[in-house]
Amino acid sequence: MKYRVIAGVLSLFFGVSGAVFGQIKPLFDANETPQLVSKQFAFTEGPAVDKEGNIFFTDQPNNKIWKYDTDGKLSVFMDNAGRANGTYFDGEGNLIACADEHNQLWRIKPDGKVKVLLNNSEGSLFNGQTTCGWMPKTTSTLPIHTTNAITGHVKKAN
Repeated sequence: MKYRVIAGVLSLFFGVSGAVFGQIKPLFDANETPQLVSKQFAFTEGPAVDKEGNIFFTDQPNNKIWKYDTDGKLSVFMDNAGRANGTYFDGEGNLIACADEHNQLWRIKPDGKVKVLLNNSEGSLFNGQTTCGWMPKTTSTLPIHTTNAITGHVKKAN
């Protein structure tokens, strides 16, 4: 039941099935009805799942990153989250976030400490980056790719 809301959203909007992600078994029972977790958010975005299965997502207008843990507990992971939207976890367990309040890309350690990874790309400020992704090779280092909602550009950020 813990993942029904997120899984239901993915299923409804993207028609996601287990086969898309190479899963042997489906991630959720598509016949179950999603359960509402909370109505307190203005606009949620950028879900990412850590190694333990906890779901992190942003509420950009309220400038927060939330954590929905595997026991079904909802808590604020970070206040003053740089108006983060797109997120993902790198191979070292850090949350990478498109923090568009100051057009930056952040690495957030599990303890909440922030390091600005990028302020610009090719000498230009980021502008409305909304999604980031890590293209793994054999390490947890860059390259990181970002998308820009305003221009539609995809940039490799290394």
